[in-house]
Amino acid sequence: MGGLNSYRNLLIGKSDDTLARKKATAALVLVAAVAAALAFDTLSYRLMPDRYVSQFPDYRRRERNRIWIGNPRDYFVKHPRRGFDIGTNVRTHHRVDGVPYLIWGNSIGCFDREYNQDNPYIYFAGDSFTWGYAPFEQKFGTLIENTTGVRILKCGVTHTGQRHQYEKFRDIVSEIGRLPKALFVFYYWNDYVNDYAHPHSTVYDGWLLDKVAVDGNSRLVHFTDRELADDMAQFLRQTKLDEEPAMTPWGVFGASYCNIR
Repeated sequence: MGGLNSYRNLLIGKSDDTLARKKATAALVLVAAVAAALAFDTLSYRLMPDRYVSQFPDYRRRERNRIWIGNPRDYFVKHPRRGFDIGTNVRTHHRVDGVPYLIWGNSIGCFDREYNQDNPYIYFAGDSFTWGYAPFEQKFGTLIENTTGVRILKCGVTHTGQRHQYEKFRDIVSEIGRLPKALFVFYYWNDYVNDYAHPHSTVYDGWLLDKVAVDGNSRLVHFTDRELADDMAQFLRQTKLDEEPAMTPWGVFGASYCNIR
């Protein structure tokens, strides 16, 4: 009987050892699988080209969207109060749906024909919808001007809210020395976020970048100059500057960290 018990205990011990080895093997396989998945995701996150990332709006969102690469380089300039604005006396090209067209900033910093002391005039303020995303001849401000015969200053600025637009309006009125006959402000639903974060953007090496964002708890997040420089360095590594991004009127990369435009 003693020998039988010993044999039974031996079998139980071997069974326990086999079960322990199977558990250990399963644990190692699981750890290896998780490590491989993390390594693959990390490499994909860092190395996947932006033309593929753009198909997934929330992927790599924080790093990607501080740079508004849909806007042409050297079109915007830094501004001491507003953060950025359209440059004066600049000319370049913009592209929407693969179609390039000429854009510019006149002597008062508007995508408009030159102001020649026209009086009376009407002033159009607004964001990207007022700015254009269309050739100058097809902008709604130009069409209204041609239809009515009334001079319209078309001074919308992409990626702005009313705080930016009002400051620009005051500066232009002060510069030209007379008030408009009427002022139209074209509002978009997300302008309040631009106002909340104002001044939220700057220009670095000719590119428009967001320096302030709004997180998921509606708190402002400020980015340091070092973070902006790192973003720009990463952008230049990952982007071929001779390739225009595929833009629509709403932009492939047009939604910033807090979906302001």
